[in-house]
Amino acid sequence: MNFKQYYQSLYIILALNFLGCLGPETSWEDLESNYDHVLNVFGLMNLDSGQTSFIGLYRTTDLDELSQNFVGVDTVGYYEFDDEEEKEGEDGYWVIDSIYEPAALIRDAMVLVSDDQGNSYEFSFVEKITFIDTIYLDTTFTFYGYSFDWDTTIYDTNNIRINFYLDTTGTFNPQPETNYQLSITAPGFDPVSGFLTTPMIPTIDSLVQRGQAADTINASEPFDIFWGSQGNGKGMITGEVLFNNQETDTTWQEWCGGFFEQAV
Repeated sequence: MNFKQYYQSLYIILALNFLGCLGPETSWEDLESNYDHVLNVFGLMNLDSGQTSFIGLYRTTDLDELSQNFVGVDTVGYYEFDDEEEKEGEDGYWVIDSIYEPAALIRDAMVLVSDDQGNSYEFSFVEKITFIDTIYLDTTFTFYGYSFDWDTTIYDTNNIRINFYLDTTGTFNPQPETNYQLSITAPGFDPVSGFLTTPMIPTIDSLVQRGQAADTINASEPFDIFWGSQGNGKGMITGEVLFNNQETDTTWQEWCGGFFEQAV
């Protein structure tokens, strides 16, 4: 092999190496799925009479389908500028939050919960619940040395979207250590059934702070809660520290917290 043939072979090898280093052109690939949709179910039977039991019902989604839909906005509150942030002609601004809901909600299902005593409860789909807050403002004013007692009442309507199936009759009151059956029938889907046994309600044994049993605690210091053992099973204990008066309680400004929840 002469020098000319050697250089030609070298050029060919280098060119092939260069071409081999060029990666393939990347582009988005549309994914496709071909399957029958099924139902996804989440249910909660709440033994706390102050809380609501509910059933969440959804269908599976396509790969190219949005998971949530925009349904509106919520006015969270008003942010008032401080002296450094204050702008000419502006005292602050309203804080707006976007509201979304699952795109795969099932609204037209027949949801039944029954117990061993033959009682049956129909849960109905509830899109939102409405609360009306009554706010009283002391707007007493003085005019030419005379004080006029004048209270202003504001009615604030709050619509909270929940999109759950609920017992709207108020007759469903889950009991501990009771068997419950769930039956769901939705147009276009296979029937769904479920079964559960509610646990015992934990019995609080004692509340201890500073090594002594107490019925009233200082919320800014550690405390221990003891309850009777109920054998197998798991649960979640939730609690809240209640303040008598948030305005006069000195620990309110100094201590942040008061809410806890822990799986046990």
